[in-house]
Amino acid sequence: MSTRSLVCWTRPGRRRTGGPPPAALRRGLFRAEPTAVLRRMLADGEVPAGDSTVRAAVTDALASAPDFDIRATPVHEVVKAWAPGAGVPADVRHAVTRQLGTLQRIQAISPVPEAVTFLARAAVPSAVSVA
Repeated sequence: MSTRSLVCWTRPGRRRTGGPPPAALRRGLFRAEPTAVLRRMLADGEVPAGDSTVRAAVTDALASAPDFDIRATPVHEVVKAWAPGAGVPADVRHAVTRQLGTLQRIQAISPVPEAVTFLARAAVPSAVSVA
């Protein structure tokens, strides 16, 4: 790689210099901290998650469990830790649990965050659906 600073375009008309291109940075973050990247993708609306109430609840659930590693920790362990009345509203718990499980399966077969977006929008629930 050249020692010159990298130049990439972030938005039309805005030029960013220095550091890795945003896509490469995001992919590196996804490899290192997939849960945090998925939480941000949910908050930004890049990944469909039902209605706005469910989306907000899933985002809050991920934010309230900073030690949760979506690659290594089963979703049921996070759900089991939810105290009644705290964190996730009771009326959306089932939908949130289902969405977290779907995200966990999709990220497991996604090498990059863009694949998560594509698979979630295509309603691909697991690797079996891809095969």
